[in-house]
Amino acid sequence: MARKAVISSDISGDPDAATVGFGLGDSWFEVDLTAAEKKELQAALARYVKVARPAGKRVPRKYAPETTPEERELIRVWARGQGYEVKDWGQISNVILLAYQEATGHKKMERAFTAKVRKQVLNWAEGRGYHVDEKARIPSETIKEYLAAHRRG
Repeated sequence: MARKAVISSDISGDPDAATVGFGLGDSWFEVDLTAAEKKELQAALARYVKVARPAGKRVPRKYAPETTPEERELIRVWARGQGYEVKDWGQISNVILLAYQEATGHKKMERAFTAKVRKQVLNWAEGRGYHVDEKARIPSETIKEYLAAHRRG
């Protein structure tokens, strides 16, 4: 059965709204508006839009690929093995992410740590007598040991 999502206006609550994006300063916003509310917003901004110039393509300040905690840990383990200094938590630097992508061929940061690989690591850890919780994050030490045991070359 097909389902239809109904978007309601953030202003009036009326149905059949659409998401409208706009920027001001360094911030971008989205708001769900009806067609009439969108026209009101456009009219309110018309004076400014008339004298504005087109902005260049925005370059994000940081590169944040969509990754799981296990993928980030895998990247950290790889980076340490390559001699990079990397924190145990927080953002991974662009230099490391791009180097990892180049070295592993994950150009678009596709899921390197798939459900299949996760299951392999969990099975390996369980076979070694580690306590494993299938729903919890895999500890970095376990990932390091798995990678060391399965290192090629």
